Amino acid sequence: MKGLIKFIKDKTRFDPIMSCCGHGRYAPSLIVSDPAVAEFSRCPFDIFSGVQFKHNQKKFYKKDKDGYYFIPEIINNGKK
Repeated sequence: MKGLIKFIKDKTRFDPIMSCCGHGRYAPSLIVSDPAVAEFSRCPFDIFSGVQFKHNQKKFYKKDKDGYYFIPEIINNGKK
C-alpha cells in the first residue's frame, strides 16, 4: 500500500486522504480527493471501488465486532 500511495502522490493529480489494506478481511481502500475540481464540488472517492463520498465527509471507516476497520459504502456498493 505504501508504494501505491507514493505513486498516487508523485504521478497523479490526486491527494491521498486515507487507506487500509483490508487485512485480508475486507477489500483494500484508498480514498483520494482531486484538487483540480472546484472546492465546493470536490468529493473524495475510493480508487479501488470507485465509490464516491459526500463532499464534506470526514469519517469513512467503521470498526467491526472483531476490531477490523471497513467502509460501509464500499461493502454496500456505494449505498450507505
